[in-house]
Amino acid sequence: MARGPKRPAVGGGGAATSAGILFQQQIGAVIGSWLVAEWPLDARLNLGQAKPEWMRFESEAPVDDILVGTSAGGFVAIQAKTTASLSQ
Repeated sequence: MARGPKRPAVGGGGAATSAGILFQQQIGAVIGSWLVAEWPLDARLNLGQAKPEWMRFESEAPVDDILVGTSAGGFVAIQAKTTASLSQ
């Protein structure tokens, strides 16, 4: 039976943590490609032509998964989640 490529294992915290860290890496890869190519951040962020200038993972910021410094002097803080739920 043919199967897709094996996903790399990420240590610590179980399957949910591993999936979250892999998703965080994928988001970081996209932003990193914009940084290297000197492309503006995604237009859906409404940041005009602001480009990413640097990126940190697991930062000291309250929203800590990915922190991106922009050419406009601001920041984009990303909390990468593979699922979201609503509750009261």
